[in-house]
Amino acid sequence: MEDRVIIEQSFIKQLRLTLLGVVMLGVSLFLVVVRDSFFTFLIGIVGSVFFGMCFAFILYRLARPKNILVIDSNGFTDNSTAIAGATIYWHEVEGIFISSICKQLFICVTLKDTDKFLKKLHPAKAMLVKANMALSSAPIQISLSSTNAKYDEVISIMKNYHFAHQAK
Repeated sequence: MEDRVIIEQSFIKQLRLTLLGVVMLGVSLFLVVVRDSFFTFLIGIVGSVFFGMCFAFILYRLARPKNILVIDSNGFTDNSTAIAGATIYWHEVEGIFISSICKQLFICVTLKDTDKFLKKLHPAKAMLVKANMALSSAPIQISLSSTNAKYDEVISIMKNYHFAHQAK
């Protein structure tokens, strides 16, 4: 087993996400300007705020790329989403699986003590993690959408490291 596996961000895929962010933000702003009804105006405002924040994060990542996922014998560090960033040690991991949320794949990681993990996070991040848990039951959801990595290969690597740690 390799000492360290690094999943890097793909510039092309991040550029595609940036362009998608521009489109979604543009549609939302269009709904605000059109003011066809109060409902479309409200959707436009909510969409503008949400997609504006998403676009800002994606654009930041395009300008300052980060390793999306770093895996080693101690654990892994996930930088795939705005609410990620913590290092998780293998002794904290309960399970690893792939889940699909709205046709988007994620590597989901369940923890032995989710409450302890949530207490280490900033309250705003903890709230977002809890909201995500309603979708997959896992506090950690790793997206590889901005990489060239394949989900089945990455989950296999993670499970091998996890198994090796358990065997110690």
